[in-house]
Amino acid sequence: KTGDHVVVPEGGTVESGDVDDVMFVRVSPIEVTFAETDIVTRDRFSCRAEVRVRVSLIPDRSELLSFMQRVLGSHRVVQDSGVSRFLQPAVQTALAKLASEHNVAELVDAGNAEAMSTALREAVRASCFEAGLKLEGLPNVQIDSEIGRASGRERVEVSGGAGPLKK
Repeated sequence: KTGDHVVVPEGGTVESGDVDDVMFVRVSPIEVTFAETDIVTRDRFSCRAEVRVRVSLIPDRSELLSFMQRVLGSHRVVQDSGVSRFLQPAVQTALAKLASEHNVAELVDAGNAEAMSTALREAVRASCFEAGLKLEGLPNVQIDSEIGRASGRERVEVSGGAGPLKK
């Protein structure tokens, strides 16, 4: 039957009579890492960021079709790097937005890690949805700036702290 797509669970059997193509997928989560080296904050400091995101493929027929169209494309195999390339624009945009809305001291403050992770999760969620992927937990976001840390220490001494990250 041309155009039919069937998901065969692990341990299942594929009858070869009407099969034109087979796609094998790993449904266990993978971790994808992104590194950005020149993010500019609201107070014009340059930062480095590392984001680690755990995603998994949703083993459902329509989700697998989305994955094939959005991530796999014309390739026969996709590795972690292919998933990374697909999600990279969403991560870059989210980091740029986050940085443009906050001072460097706020971004390097470890007390704001959960708020940054939540913001990244929301930004990446749409891309995952369109590609048949789901996020596993919160992304891990680390932002670092040597100049920013020095500036943050000065602010802490003068103002009593950078304060919590606010949207």
